[in-house]
Amino acid sequence: PPPPRRRSSLKLSDRERHRRLSANPNVSAQDLQSVLQAVASIRLERKESLDELRQERRKKMLMQQQAQMGF
Repeated sequence: PPPPRRRSSLKLSDRERHRRLSANPNVSAQDLQSVLQAVASIRLERKESLDELRQERRKKMLMQQQAQMGF
């Protein structure tokens, strides 16, 4: 079997997603716009969620360091 693909190689760029969807005769312009807006919204939610997670981890690490130092 072929080697597993890296996760980043499986992602479609916005341009490629647009090209593939618009090449499909069963996809209307409205459907295309809806899909691209949904993808943008999901990306923003994911970014915000990851930012929150990183912030929580930093806060936890800081609290642990302070506890070790006796603050």
